[in-house]
Amino acid sequence: MKCSKMSEQKKRFPEAILATCCIPWEKDFSLNEDMFRKLIRLTINHTQYVYIFGTAGEGYAVNESQYKRVVSVFADEVEKCEGIPMVGVISSSLQDMHDKIDIAKVAGIRLFQISLPCWDIPREFEIDTFFNSILLEHRDCQFLHYNRRLQGHVLGVEEYTRLSNAHPNLIGAKISSDSITYIHSLMTGGLPLQWFFTTPGFAYASMYGKCGLLIAAASINWGMAKLYFRSGIDKDFDTLMKYQQDIIDIVNELIEIMPSEAHIDGAYDKLYPKMYLPDFPLCLLPPYEGATEETFNQFRKIISTYYPDWL
Repeated sequence: MKCSKMSEQKKRFPEAILATCCIPWEKDFSLNEDMFRKLIRLTINHTQYVYIFGTAGEGYAVNESQYKRVVSVFADEVEKCEGIPMVGVISSSLQDMHDKIDIAKVAGIRLFQISLPCWDIPREFEIDTFFNSILLEHRDCQFLHYNRRLQGHVLGVEEYTRLSNAHPNLIGAKISSDSITYIHSLMTGGLPLQWFFTTPGFAYASMYGKCGLLIAAASINWGMAKLYFRSGIDKDFDTLMKYQQDIIDIVNELIEIMPSEAHIDGAYDKLYPKMYLPDFPLCLLPPYEGATEETFNQFRKIISTYYPDWL
């Protein structure tokens, strides 16, 4: 396969597997600290780069006391394990985002994941105001942009060029698109930003150069997940495509069995660590519904029957 050559440019962040640590809640929605620390340790055994409070991590839903508690435990455990912690900051309020960043900085966090405000679709000058406010105020930190389609505006290479030129502490973005045209534009744009793609975007992007993997369903088996990531870095396209198809099929199987009320990302993502932490709770913060134990048992049976390599 002939691929476009990506412009040589030193990246501001390494290509790596970036993994979320979902939050295990007790029945009263307090943090199950022992389970959370266990999940952090197991994840860091496979990748140093871990984060909390993306969509799957319910960063949109936590109140101030929950945020402080989870960040404190996360920062402490990741430091003990010599990992690299990242905290997601999601809010409709720009000032609230500053406050959350300040709280996490006290705990020692210097790497953040930020999303555009989600109340309405921001315009170009509002996007610049958003990034200028956060990145200029917190020059001692680095920031990964969570480029969410659900917010109605997906940043493209022209916007990232403008933003990366203005802000050396913008280090990359999480990309969930599977558009080959869009992925090609990012990977061949010659920017210093590191891109983290979900499946199947990671496989497409790997054809143009090295990039990061934003892991989700593949984390049900870390050994297989790392082979998938390595095949992309090494441009072993036969292996890459085989594993990509496995992951796509697994997710499609899961979509078929998920209860209709369990529609949000976290309902899916909490099933994945439960594959190796059987007592991991599936509940989400209200008003959102999580998956059920019955769904998990069906999911595990599907994996063992049809995808035994991933068990």
